[in-house]
Amino acid sequence: MIELYHHTVRAGQYDAACDLLYDRLGTPLHFQFGAYQLRIELLRALFPDGDASTGSGQVNLPRLKKESAQAWTLNALANSYSLSGQPRRAVPLFEASNARRTSCWIWPGCGDTRCVGANGRSPRRR
Repeated sequence: MIELYHHTVRAGQYDAACDLLYDRLGTPLHFQFGAYQLRIELLRALFPDGDASTGSGQVNLPRLKKESAQAWTLNALANSYSLSGQPRRAVPLFEASNARRTSCWIWPGCGDTRCVGANGRSPRRR
């Protein structure tokens, strides 16, 4: 599965790669294996324009079409940095993720399938 992910990224199909990571790899790597460093490497591949966070506090966005996918990627990368003992790298990514979420995940009816669970409610809102 990881090899398929790498080939998808190398082919420039970043949205398909993000879907593969979200649907098949993200949960096992994070919750079952605790492979945060591997997760960081996989997520960073979605940033072909350079590292996600620059030294000046600026954040490059992943090359993804959907704003919700960008927010998820930033948040997943921030969580992985934080859990691997790199909180300084995580903070600007959390901030950028939250800025992107304000316009898509928090407001109901955005229409993105990543936001809506089987019952029609957002799994990320309580």
